[in-house]
Amino acid sequence: MKVEVYNRILGYLDGLTNIISFYGVLYSHTYRFVEYDNVNSLDECAERFLNESPISKHGARIDNLRELDDWKSELFESCSHWFFNVFSMRNFEVSIQDEDGNPMPAQKHRESNKVFNGLLKLLEEFFEGENIEVYKLMTEPAWMDEFAWEQFFFRCGNKVYVLSFYQEG
Repeated sequence: MKVEVYNRILGYLDGLTNIISFYGVLYSHTYRFVEYDNVNSLDECAERFLNESPISKHGARIDNLRELDDWKSELFESCSHWFFNVFSMRNFEVSIQDEDGNPMPAQKHRESNKVFNGLLKLLEEFFEGENIEVYKLMTEPAWMDEFAWEQFFFRCGNKVYVLSFYQEG
């Protein structure tokens, strides 16, 4: 069952990668969910991830891993940016009204953001019944020129899952 949900997460992210990259004009996006087994320490896992990822070619180094108290809210903010920023850059914006009747970007309204909610549902199903700790990787630099990245580390027992967002300009 867990393998099936893991594969659905990979498929979901792969679909988003293709759509966002297609509309990104010059920007290629890569969204991944990587599993690391038998992790001795979170810092060691972060070093391994950094060395295996395209971030390493930018000379980025780890500043710290910041533990998230409310990972779902942090992830929502990040996904709203990563999944929709390219549309804003192309002047394609969908607005809805907030509780006070004021217009706001639809992707910033959590209940209306079905793209984020679809990913969140898969992650909740995947980690159901598990005691997880979630961290955000902070690097120096945090981005470079037309390249950007952001990673979330989900620690679950002796495994770590990295949700990675990367933009290549």
